[in-house]
Amino acid sequence: MPATQIEQIRDQHLRALIERAEQELNDDRNLECVRTCAEAYLELLRRHPDVLTALKKVMQAPRVKAGLTNGTLRFAPLMFPRLAAKLQLPEDGDPSITFDREHIGFAEAIQYYEFLLGLITDAEKGELNIGPSGPSL
Repeated sequence: MPATQIEQIRDQHLRALIERAEQELNDDRNLECVRTCAEAYLELLRRHPDVLTALKKVMQAPRVKAGLTNGTLRFAPLMFPRLAAKLQLPEDGDPSITFDREHIGFAEAIQYYEFLLGLITDAEKGELNIGPSGPSL
């Protein structure tokens, strides 16, 4: 029987975080799920510098920069979704994630969870894609 996507995660710490996020999602603890996803995302950036490098490339794209500046961008490849939580990527210092609100619905939480699950498995396989037609990194 094929392994589930979570079981395919080789990094034990990242797998444990995703398992915790899944349990929180199943328990209708949406805010906790997204906070756990944020923790796992930041850990992924630390453990996989290639993801951070690719993310910085994405964030320098003119359309992404414009969307971040005017506040209309919610999704970009490799970027933690900008819904209730916002990624801060300073030039000097470590990335961080801040939260705008304390109530998160299931539909929003599942987006964070599925984004992160896919990103972790792609990063471990070395299959990062920075855009719909962009090359894998």
